[in-house]
Amino acid sequence: MHLLFGALMYNYLSAVTTLPGFVPRNWKPHSVEKTKFVKKGIEDEEEIHSRDVSTEEHDLEGGNGYSGSTSPKSSKRKTFEEILAEDSSDEFESLTTVRYCKRCTAYKPPRAHHCSECDKCILRMDHHCPWVNNCVGYCNHKYFLLFLNYLIFCGSYMIVMFIVRMIDLISSGQFEKDPFSPIQAIVICIELLIIIPSVISVGCLCFYQMNLLSENTTTIESFDKEMYERKAAKKGKQFHYPYDRGMCQNLKDVLGERILFWPVPTVPDGDGFVYQTNKSLNV
Repeated sequence: MHLLFGALMYNYLSAVTTLPGFVPRNWKPHSVEKTKFVKKGIEDEEEIHSRDVSTEEHDLEGGNGYSGSTSPKSSKRKTFEEILAEDSSDEFESLTTVRYCKRCTAYKPPRAHHCSECDKCILRMDHHCPWVNNCVGYCNHKYFLLFLNYLIFCGSYMIVMFIVRMIDLISSGQFEKDPFSPIQAIVICIELLIIIPSVISVGCLCFYQMNLLSENTTTIESFDKEMYERKAAKKGKQFHYPYDRGMCQNLKDVLGERILFWPVPTVPDGDGFVYQTNKSLNV
């Protein structure tokens, strides 16, 4: 019991104190693999700027009839940030592309989302949890999951111990011998009324979280996933979630590659900016 309680407290404190992983405001993708942007035909920022420069030179030379001034078309030219901020031309591909956050006015990698509470973009954000007063993201997701599991184990252990004690009070006839036994029984019943619903509610939350984990989906992404599935169904197609690589590999992505170390709090692998996919984006 002491080991379970110690593991519970350690993972809870780790979930509270560990930063979820923030996207730096000055972060920009550095390679073509990271810059599979939303708009087709736009591969990197240099391409946008080269188009702008060539168009401006053409305008100044009077190639469009507006010599020495900027043409109406060029004045309406969209910036690179505005292009990224628009909706995707391929709605399914947008799940794995670099996007632009209007609130942070900065780029954000795939699976990153803006948290209104933290006012920052969080790497692989799951949700902002009031229990831990922190965002659950890439760096502390495992701590949060272990906290839920150990909380269920500790609560279940307490329920079993209380029930065993209640059976012992009844079977041993201590109600007649010990005047404090009825008071003890009342206290046990009150504690069971508190603990049992708590364990059930935490168990439902833990089951929901582990089910998402088995599909390599976060809470936020689960809503997007349902939306894409409905859109694909309307088109008579089947949507394949790009990050779902099988239950075992999905669990390893968060809990670690070594199965024996899954119950142990460990630092996540990778940097939280790049994720492997199942390459099933075509629906």
